[in-house]
Amino acid sequence: MYSGGLKKIVVVVNSNKNLIKISPLIDKFARYYDFLEPIILYTSSPFSKLEAAYLFDELKLPKPHIYLNVKNGAYPECTSQTMIEADKCFTELKPDMIIVSGGSDAALGTAISAARIGIKIAHIEAGLRCPGNVSGTDINRKMVDSISDMFFVTDCNAHTNIKAEGNPEESIFFVGNIMIDAMNKFMPLAKNSRTPESLGLVPNGYALLSLHRKANTTNFENMKGIISAARQISRSMPVVFVCYPRVKEEIKKFGLLENFNERDLILYDLYKYPDFLALEKGAALMMTDSGTMQVESSALGIPCLTIRKNTEWIATVKEGTNIIVGPFPEKITAAAEMIIANKTRTTSVPKYWDGNTAARIADIIAKSFTRIEPGTRKIKTNNPFE
Repeated sequence: MYSGGLKKIVVVVNSNKNLIKISPLIDKFARYYDFLEPIILYTSSPFSKLEAAYLFDELKLPKPHIYLNVKNGAYPECTSQTMIEADKCFTELKPDMIIVSGGSDAALGTAISAARIGIKIAHIEAGLRCPGNVSGTDINRKMVDSISDMFFVTDCNAHTNIKAEGNPEESIFFVGNIMIDAMNKFMPLAKNSRTPESLGLVPNGYALLSLHRKANTTNFENMKGIISAARQISRSMPVVFVCYPRVKEEIKKFGLLENFNERDLILYDLYKYPDFLALEKGAALMMTDSGTMQVESSALGIPCLTIRKNTEWIATVKEGTNIIVGPFPEKITAAAEMIIANKTRTTSVPKYWDGNTAARIADIIAKSFTRIEPGTRKIKTNNPFE
């Protein structure tokens, strides 16, 4: 399946969301298909027919070449099983490099396996640090960085962190944020979405809420307080709570479903990324504990309230539209009222969050294997992902 003369680059993916995020990089590797061979490794099991139709037929995402079939679960089992399966895979495949992104258990497990075999590791979103190591993801990021060889950083803060940890300057690359590339890639599909209209929403006339962190979703007091704040905000504008199945089950369990209706505090089950982008683009305010929404809101210039006590996305606070409010109802409502009254600070999009991050990463990786100037190779027409 794999040609012996090509440099094998394993791109590790652990979720649908991760596949969407990394897809622009696979696209940009096209200019180097004459000597680089990107191999997508999906750490979980093959997709269901419904998922496959959405991801590969509708979104036209590249299909993984290898599945490790690791079951989702608690950290010890997931990480250790990923290490075992990745070790088998890498020993047989003998890749020249693996690329991991973020701080998932899958990223950590595959990185450890690669490091022990002596395979070069490139880390996308390296150097992000959340004060206090408040979650497993934050700890994983540090551990992956400690064994990586190339560091692709999103902002000046991440660059400072990586350099302060003793890594040589020549291994650190300030490339920007690949999430913006993914957002731009799928925005044309979002423009065709009718989701906002189907909910009776008008552009710049509603707030968008989404939660996924267990510190909020499985904590009754936090969830109750956040929904209470959303209900108060809904007196000024409709609030759409985009809800994942797991989160909806928690809301039911807590007996909080009665707070929602179809007019001003809407609970919406969302499946497709373009529909979510359509809701983001039309929102006057975003509220979340999600890193992706913090990033996308700053790129779109939409005020964002982060329902966490801190964040690894420091650039969205220092430069972008993000305000940290924590899971505190009074802070959420006070900040929302200021935004609704147009009392907001001057913001800017962080440097290199311009949709060209994937191209920068592809060029740097290609240049690490050859002396040619990046971006000058002729694009092959036998792109296996087209």
